[in-house]
Amino acid sequence: MPALASDRNTVKLSGSGQGLTVPYIVQNGVQVFAGSIGAIDTAAGFLRPAAPGATFRVVGVIADKKLGNGVDKAKVERGAHWFSNATAADAVLLGDVGADCFAIDDQTVARVNTGSRPRAGRILQIDAVKGVLVEFN
Repeated sequence: MPALASDRNTVKLSGSGQGLTVPYIVQNGVQVFAGSIGAIDTAAGFLRPAAPGATFRVVGVIADKKLGNGVDKAKVERGAHWFSNATAADAVLLGDVGADCFAIDDQTVARVNTGSRPRAGRILQIDAVKGVLVEFN
């Protein structure tokens, strides 16, 4: 799937990671959307949408829509959330439950790391309709 252009209604597993929300400064000029997978660019130290990149580290699910100015913070939640599954050879399969998954973009996860995809979290379950249940830890 392509990266988000608006907020996403991301379903959170009830009772998972309740109360664990961390604020991060959004990278200047970068738009983040509520419900998207967020990553820290370790080269700059700022929050941005997850994407392939050697310096990106996934930190959780963004709770606030923000256009970064290098000062404002967006809340990021931990816990388990449903995200879109990749397709073809990258698709997460039932046998992958318990393994790591990797961010293709800010709403899609894959079972394989092509070398530049940041680790998103641990696969808890897959569903043909809901997608992949990812535990962000």
